[in-house]
Amino acid sequence: MKWISQSIPTTSRWRPVWDRYLVLIGGRVDGFGGDPNTIQPSPTGTVPHPKPHPHPHHPPHEPPCEKEDRIAHTGKVVGLIHDRFGDFEGFVLLDECDVEHWYHAREHATERLVRSAWTERAVITVISPRHHPKEPAAIVVRRAPEPFQH
Repeated sequence: MKWISQSIPTTSRWRPVWDRYLVLIGGRVDGFGGDPNTIQPSPTGTVPHPKPHPHPHHPPHEPPCEKEDRIAHTGKVVGLIHDRFGDFEGFVLLDECDVEHWYHAREHATERLVRSAWTERAVITVISPRHHPKEPAAIVVRRAPEPFQH
């Protein structure tokens, strides 16, 4: 898109529309954890390869959120965990780098929230204390998928 933008004259009445469109697309890239400013114009649409995701069992070199005592993972709920008696025990989050994170939770409110996120396919962020990474301290509902249009 940046490549096409270079060919639109600044005097064109479509230039402000195109610039706004680029800002919207940049917001999406930013929402997925990328930096739209690092993507260079390309006639083929190729982008640089993302940095490899750290192994889930090793803490990253930099904390993924502002507070060093917390970690956060964003993705979709891909599973609900129940014990042998059928009681809710936790959930599985698949993050945007295809890494699964297993969380332990027994509260009914947490079960309702993650079950809703699971059935609605909503994107959530789970924030945990660094010293208890399997215990969710907060769950943020980020975005739901677009409604189906006929």
